[in-house]
Amino acid sequence: MPTRVIDVGRSEDSAIRLLEAKDRIGSTPYIALSHCWGNSPTFKLTRATVVAFKAGIFCKDLPKTFQDAVHVTRKMAIRYLWIDSLCIIQDDTADWQTEAAHMQDVYSQAICCIAATAAKDSATGLFFDRDPHDLTPIRVETTRAMVAGQKTNQVSKAYLGTFDVITDWVAIKAAPLNQRAWVAQERYLSAGTIHFTQKIVFWECDEGLTSEQDPKGGHVSVSKEPKAQLKWLAHEYKTQNYAMSQSTAEAILSKIYTSWSDFRAAYSTYHMTKDEDILVALNGVARKVVEATNIALVAGMWRSLLIEEMCWQRAHDGSDSGSANIVPRPPVWRAPTWSWASIKDPVIRGITRQMPEHFKELVVIEDLFVDQKPSGQLIAASIRLQCRPIPLEPPKSPRSNFWEPYDIPVVLDDWTGSQIKNLTNKVSLIMLRYRYHEPYGGLIQGIFTIPSLMKVGSFERVGYCEFSVDWDNEKTTSATKQERAAIIEAYHKTEETVIELI
Repeated sequence: MPTRVIDVGRSEDSAIRLLEAKDRIGSTPYIALSHCWGNSPTFKLTRATVVAFKAGIFCKDLPKTFQDAVHVTRKMAIRYLWIDSLCIIQDDTADWQTEAAHMQDVYSQAICCIAATAAKDSATGLFFDRDPHDLTPIRVETTRAMVAGQKTNQVSKAYLGTFDVITDWVAIKAAPLNQRAWVAQERYLSAGTIHFTQKIVFWECDEGLTSEQDPKGGHVSVSKEPKAQLKWLAHEYKTQNYAMSQSTAEAILSKIYTSWSDFRAAYSTYHMTKDEDILVALNGVARKVVEATNIALVAGMWRSLLIEEMCWQRAHDGSDSGSANIVPRPPVWRAPTWSWASIKDPVIRGITRQMPEHFKELVVIEDLFVDQKPSGQLIAASIRLQCRPIPLEPPKSPRSNFWEPYDIPVVLDDWTGSQIKNLTNKVSLIMLRYRYHEPYGGLIQGIFTIPSLMKVGSFERVGYCEFSVDWDNEKTTSATKQERAAIIEAYHKTEETVIELI
């Protein structure tokens, strides 16, 4: 059971109250609420309101979403309800860190989760006015004019359907609630979720997704979503690993990694109110993956595949769409620059993972330092990397993203280039990995670094690149071949050194 829950009482009760773990008898079922706080939530548990909340809160004084959640909980004959803003002391950092560390247990042990999917804030509520006729199935019968040569009006088939088919994409994925980063974890951890959307109610569990329009769930499935794939694969690996052959276990582990990467890429597109929560809001999922695979996570990345994990890139330019953040790295430090969690823009993996023998790592991690809180929030992190930093020069044209003298394409972590404007003579390329795959040839994956402004003598990542080095096809010009040969030559001529990447 969580540290605190809300005792909703009986349907006729006019008040609810906050209940501490020590005041409960045994382990009793509870429901969790997933909701949008809104811009200025005022109804929350603080050190000053603990005593008053324990004494009782009139239901009429609650925000509409909380009132509706209490109503649903009572209708389901469940006594207890967990609401983050009412069960975690919001102005007590120690309490918040403690409860955040146990978030995976709160949602995974709840019998289900009530999701205020269409509500943009706690004042909106779960229920919306609707016309039930729009959702009423219509029976349509068809007849055949001839049966075995005889005229007949016999009904051959009957169909049930609705004119207003509501898809989960519109009702759930594009709804206000599912733009929040915290909710990705809440959906993953929950055994089942009741989505209160603007027009209908959906039910989601690990087996699939269904709604009022299709109670048997015949046409909607979530099995292909990154969340479902990751959860199923992790469960299979955890429960069946002992009976698997090594090749089967490795294949499933590779699929888990791919699903984790896809889940993380989707997560990076969601809204985060507090920048420092980026890894905290993912900690419950991360711990479940670690528990299943026994592979440690470092700054949101797999420790055993850390060099491969460093090959992430910003998902889009944003310079022409205005969709990228003006300041890609938040003012509050939350992750090292070599982690995807260090920037505020959506991220994707570099070149997709193939068989391990197709890759050669070109750097060595000599030391890794990580200090973090139980909640998953990082305090500090750095890597000592044995590598060959190759000096580069800025593009000749401000419109170009190809760096000289090797014509290397780069995706900057900061699309405005503000990080490197005054350091263009100190930018280096660090080749991380070499990929070779018949019949295409070789591909280099690397990062761009600059001297750190935060710590003298250290370095920071500022961009990512991948480029062919020995491809031989009709599109490869002689000039390109010469440039690629030159960069390989520069790599071998550059002296190995050890740098600290922060």
